[in-house]
Amino acid sequence: MASFFPIGEKDMLEPDIRWPERKQVDDTLREVVLRNTGYADSLGNLDKRIRVWLLSECPGDTAYSLFLVNGTEGDRDDAVWLMLRQGNAIVARTMVAALQTSCESTFLRGSQVIGSDTIEMRQLTHVFDCAADTFLRTDTLTSVRVRVHADHIEDILE
Repeated sequence: MASFFPIGEKDMLEPDIRWPERKQVDDTLREVVLRNTGYADSLGNLDKRIRVWLLSECPGDTAYSLFLVNGTEGDRDDAVWLMLRQGNAIVARTMVAALQTSCESTFLRGSQVIGSDTIEMRQLTHVFDCAADTFLRTDTLTSVRVRVHADHIEDILE
C-alpha cells in the first residue's frame, strides 16, 4: 500500500506523469466505481463524460485498488479513490486525494502513509475573487486519517 503514496498537488495536476501505466476503465467496473463514489445522478444515470482510470493495484483475495475519477464539475474535478475490492464488488472505499477548481476556489486533498495501515489526508482551499482576478486567502481544513483493514476502512477525524 505504501507504494501508492504520497499523493500531492503535482500528482493531481499531472496524473499522466505520476501514473504512466494507468488503464482506463470502460466496463462494468467503471459503473461499480462511479456508483460507489456518488457519481450517479438522482435517476441513477452516469454521465458518459466521467472517466475512470485504474492507477495501481495490489492483487489478492481483497485487492487494494487506486482509481482516478475525472468528473465534470467546475474547471477541474479529479479524485483518487482507494478501494478494497473482491472481484468487481467494492468492500470499502475512501477518497485519498482530490483537486477541484473553479474561478472562485481550488480545493486540494493530498495524502501520505503515516503508519503501516494509516493514511493521513490534509486538505486546503484557496479562495479567489473572480471579478478582481485576485487571490484572497488559503483556508486549511480538518485533516482526516483512515486506517485500512483487510475488510474495511476506518475514518478518524483529527
